[in-house]
Amino acid sequence: MKKLICILFAFISGVAALSAQGKLKIQNLSSSYETTYGSCSISIAYPISENPVFNKAINNQILEFLRDLGDKSEELDRKAEKVKDASSMNMFIKDVAKIVGTRVSDEWEETVKDLEEDDYLRTVKCEHDLDFRLITDKPHYACFNVVDFYYGGGAHGFTNFLPIIVRKSDGKAIREVFRKDKVGQFRDYLKTNMYKDDFGGLQLTDIEKDDLKGKAEIASALRAYDSFSEPDLAWIDGDDVYIQYQQYEILPYAYGAPEIVVPVRIAMPYLTDEVKNLLNVSKIGSKNKISRRGKAGIRRGSKVVRKKGTNRRMHK
Repeated sequence: MKKLICILFAFISGVAALSAQGKLKIQNLSSSYETTYGSCSISIAYPISENPVFNKAINNQILEFLRDLGDKSEELDRKAEKVKDASSMNMFIKDVAKIVGTRVSDEWEETVKDLEEDDYLRTVKCEHDLDFRLITDKPHYACFNVVDFYYGGGAHGFTNFLPIIVRKSDGKAIREVFRKDKVGQFRDYLKTNMYKDDFGGLQLTDIEKDDLKGKAEIASALRAYDSFSEPDLAWIDGDDVYIQYQQYEILPYAYGAPEIVVPVRIAMPYLTDEVKNLLNVSKIGSKNKISRRGKAGIRRGSKVVRKKGTNRRMHK
């Protein structure tokens, strides 16, 4: 009996430590800088919580992404020390956009300087953009996606996706979603099913359930590419785990950056304790259980379209 009371006390204490927070308020910040041969555009969905600990932590995480974009120059490091809120962050991204836009322009100008005047590449702009997006906001956690786009000439640009799970109680970014000793088994589960023409009963979220031709085409591409790597990046939303793969990682470029959506009930044995704790506490604290899908599935990455009048490929 005493042991049971101790267990219950420890559990309740854990729940208290992850007490539910209100919805995040978002201030949309943006800046762009363009020169003759290059440009940089930055968009930040800046989150503001009722918890000052979260605010400080997420502010520092955004700063780190921006400093990386700016190659951690001494100038940016000095200015970053003064960034504490949305207002000062908005001023900071203007500085970052100018530094990055100038840098990519100079690099591209150096690349094309020896080309003939009528060479097509002289009309092309180099581009490096960053988009910090909120993708889900739950009582105990929020998930963001850092979308980094780079175009440096050639047929198309490249977009890198970095989803992160942030605990609302202390602003900690949880990057390790899957257990290291189980991730290989999870990869084998995903690969075995996704290589089947019908996905082994799994569902492709942007294709109708009965569109077997579409599923078979994707499965054939997966088998031919045969590069199904271990899942590394992921985010959570209610009853689902979204596994993010990059362009070229498991499919050719034409398929974008695929996301495999797996129900928590299937993914649970492969998740780290930190992620499990967030999911379990969220279910306890949530009045409305979210259940959007009953089966695992894969959805293709963001649709790629060409922005009118430019060589940029954007993700929507």
